[in-house]
Amino acid sequence: MRTFFLLVLLLSVAAASQAKKLSTVAAKADIIAVIQVDETDYQRGHGIPMSGEATARVLVAYKGATRGEVLTIRAKGLGAEQCYYPGRENEGPRFLAFLHEVAPRKHSFDPRIVSGVKPNCALPIFVTANAAYALRYPIDDFAIPKSLVHDMTFADPYSYVDKNELTQAQIAAIISRYAAEDTGEHLHYTRGVKLADIRGLMFPGGDR
Repeated sequence: MRTFFLLVLLLSVAAASQAKKLSTVAAKADIIAVIQVDETDYQRGHGIPMSGEATARVLVAYKGATRGEVLTIRAKGLGAEQCYYPGRENEGPRFLAFLHEVAPRKHSFDPRIVSGVKPNCALPIFVTANAAYALRYPIDDFAIPKSLVHDMTFADPYSYVDKNELTQAQIAAIISRYAAEDTGEHLHYTRGVKLADIRGLMFPGGDR
C-alpha cells in the first residue's frame, strides 16, 4: 500500500502542470481542515486502491467543519488525482484536506460523508521538532512565495521515506525536488511552510 502512494508522489513530481493559487482551491471546497487518518478501507486490484473510504478526525478546522469531528472520505477510480490516503502506521498521517460534502446528514449522529476536491484533495502535513504543523515543500501544483519557505527539522514518522521501496532514479528525483536528506536507509524531508502562513494564502482577505 505504501508503495502505491510513493508512485503517486513520483507521478506528481513528473507532471508538468500550471501552478494554482491555494485561494482558488479553498473557494471550491465545502470543507477545509487539517485531518489525521484513523482507518482506511479500500477495495484493491494488484495492491492499488480502486474504491472505498478513509476515516479521519479533524485536528484544525478552517471551513465547514468542527475540531474533533469524524469524516468518512469516499473515493472511487484510478489515477493520481483520486483522493486515497495511506494506511495508518502507529499514529495516522496528517493532511491539509480540501473536501466536498457528498450529501447532507439527516441526523446529527449520522456519519459525515465527504469526497476530495480533485486533484488537490490532500496536502501532506508534518509535525516539526517544535511540535508545530507545517506543510511539506514544494507543495505540488501550487505557487508558494519563497519568503514563506523554511528549512525545518521534522519529527514526524511520515517525513521519512524508505529508500528500499525506491529505484535509484526515484531517489534522485525526490532529493532534487524536495531537498530531501539522505540518512542512509531513508530520505528525510527538510523544507516546509508554516501552517499559519498557509492560512493567509487560502484566505487572503482574512475572513477565516
